[in-house]
Amino acid sequence: MLKAEFTQIQAPKFPHLVDQLEFLADVVEDVAEGAYLELPYSAATASAFALIYTHRLLDIIPDFVSNISFEDDSAVVRVVLSLYEKDFEKYALAQHLNWKKITLKP
Repeated sequence: MLKAEFTQIQAPKFPHLVDQLEFLADVVEDVAEGAYLELPYSAATASAFALIYTHRLLDIIPDFVSNISFEDDSAVVRVVLSLYEKDFEKYALAQHLNWKKITLKP
């Protein structure tokens, strides 16, 4: 359900955000279902946090504030991706996903 919601995000200043969120959603789903057990628990929980944070309409910068509404969401997502970059790269390789598509850029 969150993946479908994330595809509706209109954030031209953050062109990678939707792909990043879908990647983190896949991570959480695969870890929760036991399909991928090599990821550190802290990476999975940080991924879940980033998804929940982005899902919330009222966060540091509410999503209804024009021009800057997704800056905080993008920052949280990119921090999680950068903290666990090596672990996520291994996950992407194991799942036959293009890690280079999941950039750390906004």
